[in-house]
Amino acid sequence: MRIAEAMVLALSLVSLAVTALCGCAQDSPARERGARVYALNCLACHGENGAGSLGPELTGEIHHKNQEQTVAWIKHALPPMPRLYPFPLSDQDVEDVATFVTSL
Repeated sequence: MRIAEAMVLALSLVSLAVTALCGCAQDSPARERGARVYALNCLACHGENGAGSLGPELTGEIHHKNQEQTVAWIKHALPPMPRLYPFPLSDQDVEDVATFVTSL
């Protein structure tokens, strides 16, 4: 039983280290707010968890755009993506949804 407990502890520590290194804490307040903003404004086109639908898939977007680039893309959307900034999305909404998207 001690070996199993040690393995669970080791895996937990590795998981925490990876999360800290990549800056992608899955339960951060910004990510949670971003998930709500996404659900209200983006889900219809980009699908559940960014899986894609009418709009392109967003999973793995972090490999194409960093946080700053994602914010810029949302703020200066090109058709057919609708312009949602500065209304209904605020600066904080854009930052939060970018955090969510880059975590997918």
